Amino acid sequence: MLSFNHINTIAHFEAKTLFRSWFFRIFGILMLLFLLVFDIEQISDNEGQLYLAVPSAIPYVNLLFLNLVQSIIAVFLASDFLKRDKKLDTTEVIYTRSMSNGDYILGKLLGVLTVFFTFNFLILALSLTINIISSSHQVCLESYLYYFLLISVPTLLFIIGLSFVLMNLIRNQAITFAVLLGYIFLTLFYLQQQYFYLFDYMAYNIPMVYSDLIGFSDIGKLLVHRLMYASLGLSFISFTVYRLGRLPNKPFSRVYPLMVALIFLIGSVVLGYFHIADARYGEELRKEMVGLNNQYSSLPQLSITDQHITLNHKGTEIWVHVAITVKNNESQPSSQVLVRLNPGLTVSKVESGTQTLDFKRERHLLFINMPKPLAIGDSAIVRIEYAGSIDQEACYIDIDEELRAKKKSVDILSIGEVYACIRSNYLFLTPEANWYPMANVGYNQKNTGWILPYFSRYTLTVNTFDGAAIIVSGMSRRGEVNPATFYSGNPLTGLSLVIGQYEKHSYKKQLPELGVWIKPGHDFYKNIFVESKDTAESIIYKTFQDFAIRNGGDYPFSGLYLVEVPIQVYSYPRYWLNHSEMVQPGMVFVPEKGGSSRTFRFKSNMQNRNKWGNEKDQDSLSLQIDEIKSLLDLFVKNMSRNRIRWENGQRIEDEVNNPYFIFDQFYGFNHPVVSEQYPIFTPLLGSYLSRRGQIENEGAFTYGFSEYEKAALLLREKSMSEIISNPAYNKLADNVMDMKGDALFSLLEQRVGRQTLDDIIALIRKDHSFRPIDYVDFKKVILERTGENIDNLIAGWLMSKELPGYRIGQVEALKVKEGQRQRYLTRLSIGNESKIDGIVKIAVRETGSDESSGNDGPSFKTYVVGAKRLKTMALFSDNVVAKICLS
Repeated sequence: MLSFNHINTIAHFEAKTLFRSWFFRIFGILMLLFLLVFDIEQISDNEGQLYLAVPSAIPYVNLLFLNLVQSIIAVFLASDFLKRDKKLDTTEVIYTRSMSNGDYILGKLLGVLTVFFTFNFLILALSLTINIISSSHQVCLESYLYYFLLISVPTLLFIIGLSFVLMNLIRNQAITFAVLLGYIFLTLFYLQQQYFYLFDYMAYNIPMVYSDLIGFSDIGKLLVHRLMYASLGLSFISFTVYRLGRLPNKPFSRVYPLMVALIFLIGSVVLGYFHIADARYGEELRKEMVGLNNQYSSLPQLSITDQHITLNHKGTEIWVHVAITVKNNESQPSSQVLVRLNPGLTVSKVESGTQTLDFKRERHLLFINMPKPLAIGDSAIVRIEYAGSIDQEACYIDIDEELRAKKKSVDILSIGEVYACIRSNYLFLTPEANWYPMANVGYNQKNTGWILPYFSRYTLTVNTFDGAAIIVSGMSRRGEVNPATFYSGNPLTGLSLVIGQYEKHSYKKQLPELGVWIKPGHDFYKNIFVESKDTAESIIYKTFQDFAIRNGGDYPFSGLYLVEVPIQVYSYPRYWLNHSEMVQPGMVFVPEKGGSSRTFRFKSNMQNRNKWGNEKDQDSLSLQIDEIKSLLDLFVKNMSRNRIRWENGQRIEDEVNNPYFIFDQFYGFNHPVVSEQYPIFTPLLGSYLSRRGQIENEGAFTYGFSEYEKAALLLREKSMSEIISNPAYNKLADNVMDMKGDALFSLLEQRVGRQTLDDIIALIRKDHSFRPIDYVDFKKVILERTGENIDNLIAGWLMSKELPGYRIGQVEALKVKEGQRQRYLTRLSIGNESKIDGIVKIAVRETGSDESSGNDGPSFKTYVVGAKRLKTMALFSDNVVAKICLS
């Protein structure tokens, strides 16, 4: 029988002994000083953007640093108790006392925990104090408790229990130290997130960021993982009680700790099994979904022209009734309607007219048997009722598993990813969640028809909790009554829905309405842009209107809003889209307070620009205007950058595209060119239009091969169609498309003239607002206006495996006088030694003509170099800088 008096007495003296340890004191003081400096640097000096955006990141990062140090200290202190007792010759005194083995071990455990818990509270109190003092940071009090319980407690129980049992088994402190320290560094530097974070006992890799909007991304998975290690630690501690070399007070009393040890061990094994099974479920589900899509990819694909959706949101589920209008655009009658729906949603009823229809569900695919075949060109209304939650594992089934498994982190903080979210006080759904019926099977490896965009008209009625703001992409609200009803006057490519505690700030004097939807209290920018308040509106509208003119003219929606979403919301780039899932019709999703993007670190950016920038000592108004323009660049410039990371000792560069680029608000969501014969033509033209006029970063520098160079090498072995159909090449597919598209349209520009091509595209887009442009019509207009058959170009440039090979001769630069002016004549010869024609583009920029001067950047001269031909080119201009691009 355990004695709480004995346990408390032993714990009291054990804690007192450990507090007197100089080893613990030195480590503790050093850790306090380190975290004090770190907190002041990252919090007080506003250097860490993530800590500004997500207040919970402050206790999170403090406890991660502490967790590593206390794991090492715990190894020394916890394994020292047997040696210390024997060295001080107190073992016999203790062993002859009338106390159980459980009293002794639990007392030792409680003493060690008392010391470490006290240290944890000191660290948390320090970071909380600095957090409160800093006026620019909010405080998330509950996160301090959550992280202590989820990070420190399981880690300490596990490592102390492991130290107890190994010291008891090995009975050699030096060997025990070596084994435990080796295990700690093995998990920290090698095992890391391998095998679905199974070995991550210190919680360094498992996603644990706590959002202001939704809290943890998946509290269920997190609890399973942390309880697994807590249970395993308690099992080790109980086993130590059983193994302690001391005569028991009562017969069979040693059986009880062994039974407890086995119970906790079984519990940890079961929890570990659930953790692995849950992670493997996602892989198997996506594999099965792709297999089903491949199997049914040849079935007739009907289109959905209209959807009337009624959604009820309560708790963590939604109940939906939708009436879809399906149309048979196939060449034969169809007796079956095939749609797809997230597998987490359970279909209860399907009706048409007064009839209840038979249906079959295979994971995400829903097969509906019509009462009579749907004739060619005919339509029918089908009503579907379903309910449930969104299975996030069914999202992004086209993304390679290796890419999905990569850690999504900032510094050492693991953020994780959320693709959809349904909580009692928050809802976030995008087309990727497949929360409403969609036509065709979607992504498959048998064809590329799934690349094509599909337009539908939507009506949405939403019933949710009181006081919620309801935000719907590309739609207008009809009245202010509840339930809220939204409608789209024009067809849309998809529908996104966000529900939560939001407030709107916008400019309404002009059209479209430009604004933001943010959580109350997150308007941190208002105190920063005080002096530019009166000029900000004109700057924002001018930037937006300039971008609209460059990209097709009139904006098609009534408003454009930045919508604040949880920090964990993540979207994968896709090579067949010119936008990420963060961009939806009429809205752009931005992580709360800007997330980890340094662009939103306004105050610090202005301080650095004033101190280190090209134009120092600017007044506050000028600094604020420059910062507003820098922010707007995030949305109107297709900026990409190279992210450098280290993996297994190797330097690796990843190309990171801008997920907030709004080009498709004018193209992809409005009037893309679609071709059933060449589905890839849609993103090719979009890529060409979006890149045109963008100023290249001529100063970019990479280590080794860039992704464009790797893509060029890949094109020597594979055709573009082979590359885009293989998920293993997804990383380079966008580079391949950029190169192929640039070559195709550069050749077309060279043959018909750029201005002529621009006029044709502008004319066609003007006549096709909110509906796709048929490739046949596009081809016909070009043929009528220029005599060029674009089919021949596509067949030659896009589908061929052949690549031109060049030999560049000597480049000459000569000074030439023209009257009183000095000019330059640059001559070069380029030979094409391949069997196909090649394209040479020369970017010419007059010295001083750069982005800062307000000019449009370089002008391009395009030349065709025939197969087995040599071409000499001459450039005659003022002082120039030239860049040669070959394709």
